[in-house]
Order: sequence, then C-alpha cells, then structure tokens
Amino acid sequence: NESGVDTAAVLVALYSSTDSTRIAYHARCDTTGAYQMRNVAPGDYTLRAFVDVKPDSAPGFYPCPAQPDKGCPEPMVRAPAPVAVKPAQVTTVPPVVIPRKEE
Repeated sequence: NESGVDTAAVLVALYSSTDSTRIAYHARCDTTGAYQMRNVAPGDYTLRAFVDVKPDSAPGFYPCPAQPDKGCPEPMVRAPAPVAVKPAQVTTVPPVVIPRKEE
C-alpha cells in the first residue's frame, strides 16, 4: 500500500470472471500485505486490492470534503492478469501495489 492511507484496512477481493460486480471471496491483509483465502472454488478470477476507508469490505467511495456530492474513491489496484485457481492446488499470486494517488 503506497496510497498514503495507512489508517484503514487493506483488503484483497476476487471477482468471478462471470460476475465482475460482486465479490466472490475476500481477505484482509496483515501489516506486511500478506493474506490468505481458503476454499476458493476452481475458476478464473479478477483480483483487486483496496484500502477500505469506508469499512464495508467493498471498494467504492468514502465521504470526503474534496467531493462532498460523490465522495472520493478508495485507493485500489487491479491485478494485471486473471488469477486461475485449479482444483486441490495452492495458488500464489504475484504482489500488487496500491499506488499513491497522483495529485
């Protein structure tokens, strides 16, 4: 997490390739950025990591003075490639970094 927002939880979420609107699985990162998800069904997923500023376990917007009508987007990054989960195997995903918001 290089976003500069260090007081909120960082979560990682998997979205099914057939439904990109709902989180299929998610996990909270520890202080080193490590996380683990268990019992993930085989399939292809999109991985997103985000700072959960508005603690609702989903990436979105949080209330902020800069944009009072819409809110500010929570810092987020999407992995560059799909995550392929195979049956009865451990899947390791390369690290992703939530970038600092450009001002």
